[in-house]
Amino acid sequence: KLQNTMQSIQTLSKWCLYNKRRHADIAAVWLRALHEHRGAPSHKLTMLYLANDVVQTARAKQLTTFIDSFANVLPDALAHVWHALRDDAATQAKVQRVVDIWAERGVFDAAFLDRVRALIASPAAAAAAA
Repeated sequence: KLQNTMQSIQTLSKWCLYNKRRHADIAAVWLRALHEHRGAPSHKLTMLYLANDVVQTARAKQLTTFIDSFANVLPDALAHVWHALRDDAATQAKVQRVVDIWAERGVFDAAFLDRVRALIASPAAAAAAA
């Protein structure tokens, strides 16, 4: 079970990266788990932190397949998380910080970052993803 601790996030991230041949399945299952979670909305942030650790580590290890697989699901995921946290500005700021870190560290290209920033900036787009 994923917990909101660095150790839990990194352990699951390492497992994901170890199973790199299943990158597309891992990204799809992660997105499904994110959408199906019915607990505290803050757990969705923990799920986002897991994806963040996976893509940043994948970038460092030049595992572009993970970057590509998560790039396919992250726009939907970010819009969903943003909508789930619509009444929690402090946690939304943490989501925005993750996107900013991706930009600072060159995890994703500018076009992708512009796309996800537009999704979380648009209330209509985020509501449609819910």
